Amino acid sequence: MCLKVVITHLLVLYYKVHVVIWLGEYVNMARPTKNAQGKGNVDWTKEKLILAAAEQFSIHGFEGASLSKIREKVGVKNSTIMYHFKSKQGLYLAVNKHLEQSFRELVETIVTTHSSLDVLQRFRVFCCELSQWCQKEQTFTAIIMQEMLNKQLHSSNSSIYQNIGLHFQQVIKFLQGEEVDHLWRKLDWQVFIINVVFSILVGQGISVAIPMALGIPEDVYKQQQLDQVIQTYLLANIVDQELVKTFIESV
Repeated sequence: MCLKVVITHLLVLYYKVHVVIWLGEYVNMARPTKNAQGKGNVDWTKEKLILAAAEQFSIHGFEGASLSKIREKVGVKNSTIMYHFKSKQGLYLAVNKHLEQSFRELVETIVTTHSSLDVLQRFRVFCCELSQWCQKEQTFTAIIMQEMLNKQLHSSNSSIYQNIGLHFQQVIKFLQGEEVDHLWRKLDWQVFIINVVFSILVGQGISVAIPMALGIPEDVYKQQQLDQVIQTYLLANIVDQELVKTFIESV
């Protein structure tokens, strides 16, 4: 069985377990109180549809997602979906807009809060924050992985991916510093950030099946995998190896 198929099966297993759990917790946490109901019900219905759609799209992809199952989960008529989103493509776009905004907020928080750190700390903070965000927004990870593995970036998402690209440019500037820090080796930064992000997404994405088979608790594996990503990329791309080793030992 080829690597792509193995990764696909592992990711589907992971998200069938985790996305459904996460969405259930999110819905319960966000459910409006009696005092908040009434006029707010329209917005709440729209939010529930986005969450239900995110579950379908993350597990089945755009083509495989079922509008009838989304409608049944929320308990509305098909006309309600059409009223809010006009079409399946409109609903898919709304899901990705929601998640793109979440990613933008993550990047803005990292840049605003941690820009004063040194180069090694900045890289570690980015990796840790990205890992935590992936766990919070598991639908984003699942949808992106579905599209990447199937080589199907949906046309309705072109502007959203452009925005995500701009957010990653912010991340690159954050990691580099105002001027590219002298500690970094000469890098193709676009390729570098793609490799780092993909390492974290895939590593965190297979945190159920393989670790379980080896008897490793999921939370232990996730932390060890993240630490390994940080160490590997710093050792490979920072000029001062002794500084990196000292930093690794200190955290």
